[in-house]
Amino acid sequence: MKMPATDRRNQTLKLFSVSMTVIFLAILLVFNIVFDQLLGEKLKWDWSSGQMYSLGDVSVAILAEMDQPVTLTALFREEEAATFGYASILPLLKEYEEQSDGQLTVRYIDPDRTPSVLSEIDPSGYLAAQQGDLVFTSQATGKGKVVRYEDLFQTEVDYQTYQTVLTGVTAEQSLTGAIQYVLSPVTPTIYFTRGHDEPDYETDYAAITGLLKNNNFAVTELDLFAGDPVPQDCSVLVMIDPKKDLTRAEFESIDRYLRTGGSLMVIASFGTADLPQLNAVLADYDLALSQDKIRESSPDHRLNDDPYMLRAIAPASSITPQAIDGFTLADNVRAIDLLSSGKDYIQTEAILTTSGQGVREMGGDPLAGSAAGTQVLAAISTHEGYVDGSSVTDSTRVMVVGSSSVFGDALINQFGSNIYNAGLFFYSIQWLSGSDAADVLYIEAKVPPSYAVASGNATVNGLVSALAILVIPAVLFGLALWVYRRRKNL
Repeated sequence: MKMPATDRRNQTLKLFSVSMTVIFLAILLVFNIVFDQLLGEKLKWDWSSGQMYSLGDVSVAILAEMDQPVTLTALFREEEAATFGYASILPLLKEYEEQSDGQLTVRYIDPDRTPSVLSEIDPSGYLAAQQGDLVFTSQATGKGKVVRYEDLFQTEVDYQTYQTVLTGVTAEQSLTGAIQYVLSPVTPTIYFTRGHDEPDYETDYAAITGLLKNNNFAVTELDLFAGDPVPQDCSVLVMIDPKKDLTRAEFESIDRYLRTGGSLMVIASFGTADLPQLNAVLADYDLALSQDKIRESSPDHRLNDDPYMLRAIAPASSITPQAIDGFTLADNVRAIDLLSSGKDYIQTEAILTTSGQGVREMGGDPLAGSAAGTQVLAAISTHEGYVDGSSVTDSTRVMVVGSSSVFGDALINQFGSNIYNAGLFFYSIQWLSGSDAADVLYIEAKVPPSYAVASGNATVNGLVSALAILVIPAVLFGLALWVYRRRKNL
């Protein structure tokens, strides 16, 4: 029986379609392989949101100005980078090499196979480097710095799924900071005080301490209560939310330090015990911690309509070049007083304020409020009275902040770069330490986008999910089946 012409035509078309599809896929595969081999490294793009794995302008500028060689030793084999969680940053390391114009050399050495590399990069054993670390070294300064996985990625546990979730990428911040650190002949040291029931700066203020470490500052602690004097290498002395006042000996130690051109930052929320000795230190710089609490009456300057959660204003000042209105969050805020001693060598500035509708609750009593007006919740003072041109060459700088939450992890980790809090702290430390802005440029952590449904009615969210997962695929399948049946009968 002779096959109908229509069937022969269908078979011929089917064979032709299958053949052309196979040939096209083969050509595409070969082209992809050849293209990747020839141009793959030159034509790679970072498609992540915010270009989390690419260098920003600050890092590019720092690398372009490198005048001394730096070696980055990755203590693992390059092909094993994924084992240590570094696969995503390998292109970033290549970009560092390229942008440094030969000043940065990256090498991969497994210390299990070549144990001598550890004594080569760290003869004293001070760095305590181990397999999986990234170690930056400079022969010019003799300095070294270790960068570990936890320095490159911020993670937290989602207690609904008990899975570790990426919340931020600090790779650029950490890597560029390490380069700055090993090349800098001097590293400013920030001392956090102990002995007055202060919170643990390494756990409750990990975000800002990490920011300091990644931007060419050294961070350590000082137990004033134990009688330790303020060290000569102290660039800034930071006291966070003390619950106990200074002793007379501590007062004299801080006073001596400040009279030699030192710098002090005091952070004290409302409710902290009366601190007359600490206030005596601050009074010499026309600053004082009040016993009043601040309430914000302007709906535009409070978060979630909470009058005690302020969206503060950072006016133009020595710390903030241009005013930033409503992007600095603070709660449980103590009012700061700017005194007037009449001494022309003392200059004070407000660096955080309420709107013009701020209210001071006298002694924290909501029924004893002041008239509405601009209230100060953070201020700085510059004292040039001790400068003699020989033994004291730097002015004394003091800063007082009336809320410990401003620089705490709770707000910074929740809102990240959407608020000014971390930036305010960094620029404040920069100003207090007298650091050259070019030496401690601020690089923000990069936050990955979230595609989760964060708000809305639970029923609506369930219906949307069902539509996306079940209904739409079913409709598409039905259309495909209909088209198939129509074509089958041709």
